[in-house]
Amino acid sequence: MIINTNKQLNDVIEIISNTSQIAVDTEFYWMRTYYPELCLVQIATENEIFLIDTLKDLDFSKLKDIFENKDIQKIIHSATNDIPIIKRFFNCEVNNIFDTQLAAAFLGFQTQSSLKTLLKEILDIEMEKESQFSDWRNRPLTQKQLNYAIKDVEYLIQLKEYLQQQLIKSEYQGFFEQELIEIQKTQFNSIENIHTKIGNIQKFDEKTQKNAILIAQWREMIAQEKNIPVRFIFNNKVLYALAHKNPKSLNSFDNEEIKKLKPWIKKGVISALNSKQKLEQLSLEQKLGIKISAEINDKITIFFDTETNNLKFDATLIASRKDIRSVAYNLSIDNNYTNNKLLSGWRYEIVGKKLKEYILDITK
Repeated sequence: MIINTNKQLNDVIEIISNTSQIAVDTEFYWMRTYYPELCLVQIATENEIFLIDTLKDLDFSKLKDIFENKDIQKIIHSATNDIPIIKRFFNCEVNNIFDTQLAAAFLGFQTQSSLKTLLKEILDIEMEKESQFSDWRNRPLTQKQLNYAIKDVEYLIQLKEYLQQQLIKSEYQGFFEQELIEIQKTQFNSIENIHTKIGNIQKFDEKTQKNAILIAQWREMIAQEKNIPVRFIFNNKVLYALAHKNPKSLNSFDNEEIKKLKPWIKKGVISALNSKQKLEQLSLEQKLGIKISAEINDKITIFFDTETNNLKFDATLIASRKDIRSVAYNLSIDNNYTNNKLLSGWRYEIVGKKLKEYILDITK
């Protein structure tokens, strides 16, 4: 059922308010904006499926209450994709979630398993994905789009029931629940940490790194304020050129890569570089302390692999190679460093504590 009036929405709220779990998915359009445009929210109970048209000017306040209600579990596949969109559109938190992708990962499936894959492998249900990248702003939605939107939530509760039963039998239920709490905190890009998504700046000298971070943070702030992709301001190649150039005036933008920038961008870059902003504790991309040799890095990685070899799930769920290198670099600088997911919670319990001790010993 397509929900596009307040009367219909209120009726839906009444129904889902009296259930303990709902399946949730979103469809959005994301082409020329910083933030995706939410076009549809699909909600399924055990008996009904509702397609809520978020392009309509409706009173969504009660739906916001549903997302925040801790007594109603929201079953979402790959929740880190949907939660920031829901949070921003409804101005709410999303409490009590069950992420089917994460649950499957703890049970030995690939860490990024698609819903299509899980439905086929677990429930033997085929799912087409042709409409995934269609324009969800169009109204009326095509029958193919409607079928796709329905399929995204139709079997989520059934899938969740299976995964939950298997998790209870496993030794990883507690770890899964800890990770869900962290996933619920997911937001759109933090300006302060945006540099961690930009490659190569760890290769720069200290001054150039600082410039790159300040410029990247300014670019991200402007992109968010104007709701435009960061590439519409300038790409990373230009960012690197600006960081090396360190322009002090409009006349300083004199090389090929940066001289064509618009005046307001040039002024913004100068202002960012002249700011007295304090850069907080820096991660791998920013740290400039002791450099760890490739040989020691390899030993640390081998230690991690050995310690996680007997787990029944893919160790990339615990940490990437980048996470491991980051821990090594930062612990070599500060023995009390804790700003890494490997050094807290279930990851610390499984391998982080031993890894920290090994790193501190090998980098003495």
